[in-house]
Amino acid sequence: MEEEFTENKANDFYSVIRVAGLWSNVATILGLIILFFSIILFFLVSGLRNLSLGLIIFSIFLLLLAIVLSPKSVIGFLVGRQGRYGTNALIITSVFFFILILVNVLFYRLSQDGVLRQDLTATRTFTLSPQSIQILENIDTAIDVTIFMVPDPSGTDPNRQQVVDLLDEFVRISANLKYEFVDPEMKPEFAQSYGINQYPAIVFENISEGVKESINCSATPGSQLCLNFSEEDFISSLLISTGQEKKVVYILTGHGEPSITTTINNLQPTQDGFDYAIEGLEKDNYIVTPINLIQDNKIPDNAAALVISGPKDDLTNSEYEIINNYIKSGGRILAMLDPESPELFKNLFIDWGIILSSHSVADSVSHIPNELLTPLIQKANGQFDSDSSVPITKDLDTVYFPGVSSITTSIPIFDITPNIQFKTIAKTTPASWVETDSSNISLDDKDMFPGPFPVGIAIETVGTIDELSTHELAKLIIIGDSDYIANYHYNFNDNKDLFLNSVNWLTEDYDLISIRSKPIGIRYLVLNKREKDFMKWSSWLFPPFIMLFIGGVVWWRRR
Repeated sequence: MEEEFTENKANDFYSVIRVAGLWSNVATILGLIILFFSIILFFLVSGLRNLSLGLIIFSIFLLLLAIVLSPKSVIGFLVGRQGRYGTNALIITSVFFFILILVNVLFYRLSQDGVLRQDLTATRTFTLSPQSIQILENIDTAIDVTIFMVPDPSGTDPNRQQVVDLLDEFVRISANLKYEFVDPEMKPEFAQSYGINQYPAIVFENISEGVKESINCSATPGSQLCLNFSEEDFISSLLISTGQEKKVVYILTGHGEPSITTTINNLQPTQDGFDYAIEGLEKDNYIVTPINLIQDNKIPDNAAALVISGPKDDLTNSEYEIINNYIKSGGRILAMLDPESPELFKNLFIDWGIILSSHSVADSVSHIPNELLTPLIQKANGQFDSDSSVPITKDLDTVYFPGVSSITTSIPIFDITPNIQFKTIAKTTPASWVETDSSNISLDDKDMFPGPFPVGIAIETVGTIDELSTHELAKLIIIGDSDYIANYHYNFNDNKDLFLNSVNWLTEDYDLISIRSKPIGIRYLVLNKREKDFMKWSSWLFPPFIMLFIGGVVWWRRR
């Protein structure tokens, strides 16, 4: 009886030892895995260092617990067959992560050197526009950029990161540009020397000329909520600081043309306003000034170009003569005239053989869905014509016109006098026609002959079409629609680039002719607290526990 009791006690003791050994092995495996990943986390993710330190401490506790439970099992696990398997797995995992880090470093260095760069962001955040690249490559003087911004203690300020991302791209392209951050609260005298009393603010300084141009935040002083630090703002300030002269572009008014619709009481521009087009001209470093010819009675001598956009009321005879004489004195005009434009506006260009239709062009092949009277002008269809002398459309891909008139000449193009260089810059497809009945859109006998039809032309002229008079070189661009640059349509496709490139060509700012940066769309992911917590904890805990579970199953089957 006593022997049986002793034997049972011994069996219980060995059972406890075996269970302790099992849990010791489990604690050893968990401790090593958690220790390995927490060390990687500590060095790679600075924002999670507190969490990684906690995991390191927890893994050390597990290893100590394993030793306490069964020192013999731990030693056997480390030097036995299981230990060898674990060591091999640890070595393989370490080599894998080493290769992964090495590949990332290699790709980073190649991207910094410009050898291999691929922007995979949905909004092309890290890709500068061709226009910006062209301007940066032509900088031949040293430019210092000083950013006055109060540091965010958390180190996660999105505005600061946006500025850094943009300027890093600028510096990568131009070796003449460098930037630094200054805390205006720590160095108030330095900020005052730059005239900065509201921040965040950014100052572009031409070192050789001493010219400074600043971008000030529209938010309240000291606030970090600033949204007007954009690529276009940076390029505009860069142009000013490099000493590029600001040219004056006049916008004709007084005939019901679209105008600025943003007011103090209405902060949101209306869809048919001209706000974004004027803002685009200003960002291209132009001074934009409205002009009413009835009041001013002349076009000033400093006019780099005159823009006529969507008039509803007709010209007076005196206004007609002023514009006609301006052209004959070597003027530059961008005329965007809708099919329903008043008669005298269309007659402005008769002396140079240009006739604008009073009806809209329909296109059955290239158009906005379900809108035959809104032709799409696409590079893929060969609808843009561009050469070295008129490079307005060389980089454009797609433009659309919501109701556009055709533009023809009073005599065949091949008979036009050499005094006039006529170039089509945009046209419809051959499957288009001039629609005379907008209530019944179809090609029938009452319509004009099928296309293609020019809807945008550029003219360089030193005389009238009848060859009876000559004059100084004048440049004209005529487009059969004005709606394409209304606020609603301005930022779609390449509409704004056609408009701004046209002004650039007229004012001979050829370096600015390109594709500009597109607005960055704000993308929201709206989550409630439960969904947010699920995403956070599942991303932190599920992957490692899945790996541990698989590892445990494999170990159990092979033990």
